[in-house]
Amino acid sequence: MNREYRRLATGWCFFTFMVTGLLWSLTLFPLIYLAPIPRRWKREAALFLIQRGFRLFVRYMCFFRVIRRFEVSGLERVRQGGPYLVIANHPTLIDVVTVVGLLPHCNCIVKNALWRNPFMGIGLRAAGFIPNNHPDQLMRDCDRSFHTGRSLMIFPEGTRSPRGGLRSFNRGAAHIAARMDVPVVPVVIRCDPPTLLKHEPWYRVPPRAVDFTLEFQEPLQIPQEIRNEENTPLRVRALNRLFESHFRTQLDLREEPAD
Repeated sequence: MNREYRRLATGWCFFTFMVTGLLWSLTLFPLIYLAPIPRRWKREAALFLIQRGFRLFVRYMCFFRVIRRFEVSGLERVRQGGPYLVIANHPTLIDVVTVVGLLPHCNCIVKNALWRNPFMGIGLRAAGFIPNNHPDQLMRDCDRSFHTGRSLMIFPEGTRSPRGGLRSFNRGAAHIAARMDVPVVPVVIRCDPPTLLKHEPWYRVPPRAVDFTLEFQEPLQIPQEIRNEENTPLRVRALNRLFESHFRTQLDLREEPAD
């Protein structure tokens, strides 16, 4: 399909996504908030809506051929057992939508500005998503989330990847892994050709519709020497290097100098 059609289709998909989100924020999420049911049920209901909405958005993009092929492998690894710490690279604008839409009980760490947004924040707060504000409170919220049986997804890069590359990992995911005894599941996201990149407008569509793949891999095997490290900062640094090295290997990227 020609580029002009895909530009219009992409714009239409994002427009309907935003309008639907606004309508839900003004109707469904307030109704959930006011419902005379336990708080945990409210969070589960809001999370269910968000997950279904994200899944429908991906199907919508496939229907309009913005996404030519959407492939997922290894999903069964995170649909059994758990909870898990799910870490992923971040090549496009819609990565969180694609991953969360596939996981029935997955929490997210969101930017504080989004969490406090008068429209988008309503749904995020209703679902119990975790704001990225004070580090100590963040850790307590993550621990509480794991204890309720929810997995947690985080992008260690902190923002979208550069074209054809990978940013140096922030240590947030490593801090969580060092303090919480949960399996760490890598999700390798690939988008070919690249689109919806950082600092690139949505209407700059690639020459053809994209192939989008998500590979849920086996939980990472943490070397015993890292597990036995009693110095927390050293353990965090070692975990961070392990996480970043794994993704660079999977994406055939050169190693960055060790921090």
